[in-house]
Amino acid sequence: MIDTIYSVRKICDLFGFKDPRTARKIMREMEHTENPLLVTESAVRRWMEKKTLPPENEIRQLLRGCG
Repeated sequence: MIDTIYSVRKICDLFGFKDPRTARKIMREMEHTENPLLVTESAVRRWMEKKTLPPENEIRQLLRGCG
């Protein structure tokens, strides 16, 4: 199956960015192509997984258990 390809404009729409520079910055944190700058849907998903944190109460519980 072929992934959906996202351009800077599509990433702006997806994340609600007003400034395309913000989209370019995060796209370059992902696996991407240059000229044109593009990312795949799976690259976006992997980036989101790395950036996603558990709920704060779970972090507190883990930290309490370490002491």
